Amino acid sequence: MARKYILTRQKKTLDDNVTLYRIMAVVDFGTVKEGTVGGFVQSTENLSQYGLCWIADDADVYGYAAVSGNAVVMHDAVVTGETPASERDLLLRRFKNEKVSANLFGDTFRPLKYLVNVNVLTTGFDAPNVDCIVLLRPTASPGLYYQMIGRGFRVHESKKET
Repeated sequence: MARKYILTRQKKTLDDNVTLYRIMAVVDFGTVKEGTVGGFVQSTENLSQYGLCWIADDADVYGYAAVSGNAVVMHDAVVTGETPASERDLLLRRFKNEKVSANLFGDTFRPLKYLVNVNVLTTGFDAPNVDCIVLLRPTASPGLYYQMIGRGFRVHESKKET
């Protein structure tokens, strides 16, 4: 199998001692060019070597999460079932456009435009600014389906259409 990316030597260690490695494309595919540096993965199990899928910017994919097909994960938010509660709360507040202090000097984290999750925010999550839902999870339950897609139908001042 021809590889489309490699794990580079650049790595980072998360608070829970998980080591992630930055990826780099070794061939052109889709809009990704050879030599493009991407986000971070824990292992090659997190990003398929097939299709146009990619992890961009400083996005992290790890644990049981897997990116495949034509999916693209970008920017800097990651929420998994393994994300510590305090970190998850911080990310969700940023996604909801709440001001979150970054330090004692009054700086704040920038809001998050995108949020990707795997079986974490299916029910009970309320962020009226959500305007796009992409489901990559099958369900035979109409109730659960309505709850998941309903996140994108809420009225909010920042939306032009719902």
